[in-house]
Amino acid sequence: PNIEKWCRTYAGMVLYGEIYGAVQSLKYGLDKDVRFTGFAAVHHGVWLRQPVLFPSLADFDVPHVPIIYSGAFDIDRIKEIAEQDSIIAETHGHMMEGVVIVPSRERYHSLIGRVALKYISNRYWLSNA
Repeated sequence: PNIEKWCRTYAGMVLYGEIYGAVQSLKYGLDKDVRFTGFAAVHHGVWLRQPVLFPSLADFDVPHVPIIYSGAFDIDRIKEIAEQDSIIAETHGHMMEGVVIVPSRERYHSLIGRVALKYISNRYWLSNA
């Protein structure tokens, strides 16, 4: 219901998110529950910056992905973070699948479009999940 209210308030905006829990092999400690977390939104080809999007979602009690690191691009730091335990899991010791890297200012590339990358953790690759 809160997602619907957000969408009605921001008519024309497309909200991107992920469902997790009892929908895949990695359950994040949610064996019977499914949860949603928002991570991006676009309006007529213009992506909303996270510092604008996330407070708007919070206004409607719609969860958004956590920001784990903000700063200069540092591949060693990204690799270190990706191997940590999940901060959204309901159980201790649950792996992260990886981390999504989004520039502080939205950028576009002629071949791939919006610049946003995901670094997959070794723990996830090796788990065969």
